[in-house]
Amino acid sequence: MDPILIIFNTVRLIAVVSVAVIGIVFFSFLKSTLEIKDIERATMEIAENVVHHNLVESRVVFDEVRLDQYDGTPVEPYFRHCRYGYHVALEDFDTTDNTWKVRWQFGYKPAAVRVDNAVLGRTYPAALGMPDPGRPAPYYDNARHLIMKLDVYDTWFARMTCMVENAYRLKKEQRMLIDGSVAGIPDQPFGIDRSADSALCLFAERSGSKAYTGDCRYVPEDIPFHPFYYNFVTPRKTVPLAAVPVKAANVGNLIGPGTALCTSILPAWRAGPTDDVGAIALCICEQGTCPYST
Repeated sequence: MDPILIIFNTVRLIAVVSVAVIGIVFFSFLKSTLEIKDIERATMEIAENVVHHNLVESRVVFDEVRLDQYDGTPVEPYFRHCRYGYHVALEDFDTTDNTWKVRWQFGYKPAAVRVDNAVLGRTYPAALGMPDPGRPAPYYDNARHLIMKLDVYDTWFARMTCMVENAYRLKKEQRMLIDGSVAGIPDQPFGIDRSADSALCLFAERSGSKAYTGDCRYVPEDIPFHPFYYNFVTPRKTVPLAAVPVKAANVGNLIGPGTALCTSILPAWRAGPTDDVGAIALCICEQGTCPYST
């Protein structure tokens, strides 16, 4: 073969590979940049709604009774963002030791920040309204300074709860990829179920009982959820997880604590735009494809 032709083909191959690599790096950077911008916008939106919500008596002036109502709960009461979960901590100044201490906190907070997590933290000035004894609520004669710390999380679990919510609201199957190596799913049977405070929680099956991992996020109580249970045999395998709306008349057809594989949720059971949704069932597409879709 002509040496010049060999050199030409080699240079051309190197050029093609270089362009491909540059393209991959560029689009990966672009995707990361867009995701960062998205969570920044979400954080500003959440903060703006928290300080303006009707549970706040006036801008950034919080009511103590209402704060006590949600303190220590997973509820995101002031504003709910579907994709991103948020946690609010309000610090009050302790005059006994002259330090700022968390007095109220509520919302979504993952058990651990893993490699698939994105978290954005912001701090804002706030106040606690001091009631005016001479006038009925919500009149205040004074206010005490607070510090509001807002953490916004983008995790697979938060996205999963959003998928469940969208499947119910839209009456349409939703899907996402789940990777056991970064999702915190143990190499043993695991499940997702509602806790006593109506949050969806991730748990591992240990000795026949549920051991919650600490990953819980509140999902509105009007969304019926069917318990999910699956044995993730290969922890690092990435497979699609689907949220399927099931007709109210067919919820009883779901077998056991959860119908793990999507092939077991028959097309006739799946709710469409005009059907009443009886439950949202999570399922795994074991072979990488979901056979049915509404």
